[in-house]
Amino acid sequence: MIPPLIRFAITSLCLAGTFLVESSAVATLIGPVYPPPGTLTFTQSDTNNDGSISRAAGETWFFSNVSIATSDITYWGPTNGGIALSMVSSAFSPAEIMSYAPALSDLAQGLVVYTGQTQLPSNAAPVYTRLTLAISNQAGPVPMSLTNATSVGLPADIGAVVRIPSPTFGFQATMHFSASFNPTNSFIPALNFFETNKNGNYTAYSSFSAGFYYDSPPQLVANNSLSINRGASATITPDLLDTTDAGNGPSQLTYQIASGGTGSAPRHGSLLLNGVPLTVLSTFTQADINNNNLIYQQNDDCATNDDFAFNVTDADGGVTPTGTYTAYDFLIVIEQPHLPPVAFNQSNGVPLGGSYFGFVSATNLNCVAHALTYRIVVQGSKGTAVVNNSGTGAFTYTANVFASGADSFEFQVNDGISDAASPGVVNLTIARQPPVAAPGSLTLMESGSGAGEFVATDPNHPSAPITYSIATNGTLGTAVLTNSNTGGFLYTAQSGVFGVDLIYFQASASGITSAPAPFVIFVRPTLNAGNVVVADQGNASVVELDLVGGYALAISSSNLLTSPAAVAIEPAGTILVGDPSAGLVRIDSATGAQTVVASATNFSGLLGAPTGIAVAPDGGILVADLTARIQRFDPVSGVAANLTTGGFLTAALGLCVGDGTVYVTDASTLVGQAACRVVSVNLTNGAQSVILTNFSLPSAITVNASNMLYVCDAPSAFGQATDAVYELSADLGTFTNLTPSSNDLRAPFGVAFLSADQLIVVNSHTGSALPPALDFLTVDASLTPVTLPAVAGLNKPWGVAVVRQKPVFETPVLLPGSAVQLSIDCEPGRFVALQYSSDLQTWQFLATAPAPQGTAVYIDTPPATRFYRAFAY
Repeated sequence: MIPPLIRFAITSLCLAGTFLVESSAVATLIGPVYPPPGTLTFTQSDTNNDGSISRAAGETWFFSNVSIATSDITYWGPTNGGIALSMVSSAFSPAEIMSYAPALSDLAQGLVVYTGQTQLPSNAAPVYTRLTLAISNQAGPVPMSLTNATSVGLPADIGAVVRIPSPTFGFQATMHFSASFNPTNSFIPALNFFETNKNGNYTAYSSFSAGFYYDSPPQLVANNSLSINRGASATITPDLLDTTDAGNGPSQLTYQIASGGTGSAPRHGSLLLNGVPLTVLSTFTQADINNNNLIYQQNDDCATNDDFAFNVTDADGGVTPTGTYTAYDFLIVIEQPHLPPVAFNQSNGVPLGGSYFGFVSATNLNCVAHALTYRIVVQGSKGTAVVNNSGTGAFTYTANVFASGADSFEFQVNDGISDAASPGVVNLTIARQPPVAAPGSLTLMESGSGAGEFVATDPNHPSAPITYSIATNGTLGTAVLTNSNTGGFLYTAQSGVFGVDLIYFQASASGITSAPAPFVIFVRPTLNAGNVVVADQGNASVVELDLVGGYALAISSSNLLTSPAAVAIEPAGTILVGDPSAGLVRIDSATGAQTVVASATNFSGLLGAPTGIAVAPDGGILVADLTARIQRFDPVSGVAANLTTGGFLTAALGLCVGDGTVYVTDASTLVGQAACRVVSVNLTNGAQSVILTNFSLPSAITVNASNMLYVCDAPSAFGQATDAVYELSADLGTFTNLTPSSNDLRAPFGVAFLSADQLIVVNSHTGSALPPALDFLTVDASLTPVTLPAVAGLNKPWGVAVVRQKPVFETPVLLPGSAVQLSIDCEPGRFVALQYSSDLQTWQFLATAPAPQGTAVYIDTPPATRFYRAFAY
């Protein structure tokens, strides 16, 4: 076998060869060498060495199984100055050593050409020479794209080299010498030219030498774990992390953190290069490690180990690791040595002749929890300290009689393993202390006043008389001190204002004044006409609002309520609320007290709670609960009866009461049916009829005295279509879309009349987010949105009810036949329910009367004297 690094001596009869070994490395690549490290399979086309390299067919060498390509960047190509042709002497002149001819080469097609110049022994005319080298793979063969030698740091006259991408890749190189008297054409095989023109018995000489060039990748010679205490820092030194490279120095060996997205930077600490934190894809060099510039700082958490992923690249593009793995891990072991507890110092004032109660404290610096115990180790000189609870550190210090001035005591803390390195010190100043003012509260009704009393104590012994003063007055009303010695005061709320107010007071004794202490004033609203009552599911409360003044107060919360939904106002001023846990609940609006009218077991719909509540003209309570029925509850006993069931109803959601008729929204899609509708129910016999279908999810509903219905459609609550508000004629079944063009509706589940021509719509925000200012949306008769003051604090409001104006009787008119004409002034657009009594004790329902223009008229023919009363709804 003739190796690919060889010289040929060409004669007219045969080729005789001698080996040349190239020893100098080119640039930073190692080589040329033959054979390369590892294994190699080599064959050639001219095994007889008969000079075919200078004949028409040329010489072809075949290479495969170049194992060094597994780990190293590997090339094959000619040696520098190793291509020569002479027809006069074996000692090649500079002109006879061929140079790379880029103009004649086509590297993309695997072709590289070298040119030189010689002469014949008997002819001084110049002879132009060429060596043509064609490289292709063995599979096709298909020409292989070649790499310009200078791009990989090799001398220019090498011309080009071929990259061997893997050890399984095979390639072939075909070369042949040619010659001509013309520098640009008429080239023929060199031996043919020589034999034709030599004119005597002479010898021609040629040389072609080639070999392998490779970059030896970095070699990781040390990757040892770093051990470090929690919270400490340590230098990563070469004995922990070290890489070497045959062709590159420490400054040319670059580490990259989590290269290619593999692994991560440290997660429980920071890797610092010259004090600068390194992150994913940051780099450092072996020189940085050798110079002690790479530091790991643990972040003081409780992790027991950390790591970072890396690879190493040299200046020639060699990378380690290679093959299956693309990154190494540098491991960091985090030790958790036991740390003693740290006691905290403190300073406190002690009343003359009195005591101070407090807590000594310390911290456990270890990741493992340790129970701390406290003890006194050095007592004070002017008083005595006692640990009341060794586990919590509760202590009492009692000053000696007549003692004053500075004192201190020391305490120690133990975690079951060791004491604190230094005891804690409690510094005490025994001196007259200011009175201790105690926070307080007072509740009164809107526009009312109430008497309260500030309270404070003098901790000193003997105690001194205390006087009181108001430091900051309220914003919803004014507090006036009525007795500065007892702390008595009178608070008067502003008219029509309610909410939570705050005043601050101070107490003084012996010329020393306390810090201001808060006194909370709860101004509860009365059910004034036009106020709005909302069930707030998110806060488990019922809130009353004055939307004109912007006042709000939760008048009842929690206790029986968990997620209140529907809400209604009874004639007596009590509030009815539907809740999935408590069922039907009655709330005293003046006190917030809650009582159960009917337990949750009465409601079996999807939410398990009343979803619609209305008060019938006779005082009965009508309830929808997403079932196929409307229940009627006795307001006193809570006994239930079905007003209607089945028929057109499948999932009754909301309802309202008109003049003898109940109107119900049926959300049948919630129970798997297609047609959602509005249904009317006769209040006397429960008979049903459909007013209109084609709703997506009808929710809340209300009605005015003209029998016009207003319906909210809330499909967005379940991620469906756009919400809307419709005006619907109960008599004709025609409807108009009142939805504002801005359409700020978000799952509206509450609707009521603020006035005769203005609706309030409540956004529950279910399935969406909306600013608090859009909890309410109002629409007037011209379909224009009306902006209301923002009321903060609501969280998923649901049902809504508006306090109606109280009806006023005009002077009754006696008609013939003992008839009485009753004229009642009331809120326009509402209904009036009339009741009568013969003894002002027991009242019975008489009739209903609509008041579209604000006056209801009813003619009664009583058998005896009667008393009348009325309420609007």
